[in-house]
Amino acid sequence: MDPDKVQTIKDWPVPRTQEELHSFLGLTGYVQRFCPEYASLTATMFALLKKQNKRNAKIHFNDEQLKNFKELKRRLCNPPVLHLSDFNKPMRLRTDASKFAVGGVLFQVVDGAERPIAYTSRKMKSAELNYPTQQQELLAIVHALAAFRIYCLDKPPIVETDHKRLE
Repeated sequence: MDPDKVQTIKDWPVPRTQEELHSFLGLTGYVQRFCPEYASLTATMFALLKKQNKRNAKIHFNDEQLKNFKELKRRLCNPPVLHLSDFNKPMRLRTDASKFAVGGVLFQVVDGAERPIAYTSRKMKSAELNYPTQQQELLAIVHALAAFRIYCLDKPPIVETDHKRLE
């Protein structure tokens, strides 16, 4: 990652207005594919943009939002190493759903070690928040398969989930 961009993220102050938060989320959204659990970390921050819907409206982070803001900055400044895929080896897809988001990681096992290829996540829509857990976990699988469609065209990946009824 470009050292200047890393420094920009490190130095980014806690947003005080919706416009500042919008700018930060725009910057981080550009690299969300490389950040595990991006949607979960940003869900409560995006909620602040809906409250007054005015660019210069003042915002105040609660403890959870501040913790997520700092964690997001940390993850973006120390991104995981992503690997090129080997289409001759089986792909694995691990998915999960949280209270606010769904996500997944596409990876391969090489010499006994998991090698991440890409991450995906998105915030759940308001109707999806009301889904039972089993459907939310299934939604995570569907979302990840769509996001990684190009990797899965030749051979379907082995899907891993922590939801017992979907195993």
